[in-house]
Amino acid sequence: MNLEALDLLTQKIEKILGTIRTLRSDNQRLQEACLLADGQVHLLEVQVQTMRGENERLSADLENKDAEASNLRQELSRKDLEISSVRGEVDQRVVELNRLQDTLREKEQKIQAAADRLEQVMNSLELELDVKVQPEKEQEPPQGMPLLDETGFGAPSDLFDIPQR
Repeated sequence: MNLEALDLLTQKIEKILGTIRTLRSDNQRLQEACLLADGQVHLLEVQVQTMRGENERLSADLENKDAEASNLRQELSRKDLEISSVRGEVDQRVVELNRLQDTLREKEQKIQAAADRLEQVMNSLELELDVKVQPEKEQEPPQGMPLLDETGFGAPSDLFDIPQR
């Protein structure tokens, strides 16, 4: 039995040695995998640090852009107020321009009326002159023409619309 026990013990030892070899091999593969994983973890940590730095830079850029946008919004508000003010001035000037154009039209109408009246007076003077040159023909002034006084001129109120003061 000794031999059998020795054989059995030898088999058990060989089995244990096989298990140890398998464990050593597995351990070696696990260590290699751990080294590879450690390298990947280190690479990921570097990437995380890089991303954090990029995130901080982008956050700072965003804050700067927000401040710039706020300044631009304030500038836009000032420009809107300025534009509103200028529009108000333009509207006032348009009203004034329209008033001046109306006044100009009224003056032009009065000038035209005076020119028409002057033409009537001139025609009347020519007729009277013709009458004085040809005394034998008595002519009356055309209708609508003012009668001339002894000086040869009509009364000023007949010639022009002169407001009474």
